[in-house]
Amino acid sequence: MLARTDPASQRHSGISCLLVDLKSPGVTVRPLVQLTGEAEFGEVFFDNVHVPRENLLGHLGGGWETAMTTLLHERGTLAISVQVRLELTIAAVIELARRVHVRGKPALEDHSVRQDLARCISDVRIMRWNSYRSLTKIARDGIPGPEGSFGKLFWTDLSQRLSELAVNLAGPAG
Repeated sequence: MLARTDPASQRHSGISCLLVDLKSPGVTVRPLVQLTGEAEFGEVFFDNVHVPRENLLGHLGGGWETAMTTLLHERGTLAISVQVRLELTIAAVIELARRVHVRGKPALEDHSVRQDLARCISDVRIMRWNSYRSLTKIARDGIPGPEGSFGKLFWTDLSQRLSELAVNLAGPAG
């Protein structure tokens, strides 16, 4: 948990990172049920919860740095697995384009479909090289750089375009 531990400080200073046992007295966790019926997320409420000093992660007031470093590592290494998943998705979309027809011929022979697929394939390769760059920086410095944030934005856009292409190829069934 990030908590303001110095009320006199402003903005990012005076925030500390605390490890909180969710079974502590005063902690209430309520699942957030999604439209699908699944509850992958939840609300956490704290009512006079005591967190021992030894549960401070990092130094007092250093919570913002801890959180940003955590996010950098998450984004910096996650792009590799996302890139692999996107390559598998592209292979499935190419197979779909072989099976469905556009204007009487396989969609894979359609110029605009091929252009869209080529762009997705190129973008996945860009993701791969950006991931390598990010991992090289982590190996060299121990700290990820901004490449992870770029990767997150890039793969979100690519995932949407790829999904849109698959839905369009599938037609009404999509």
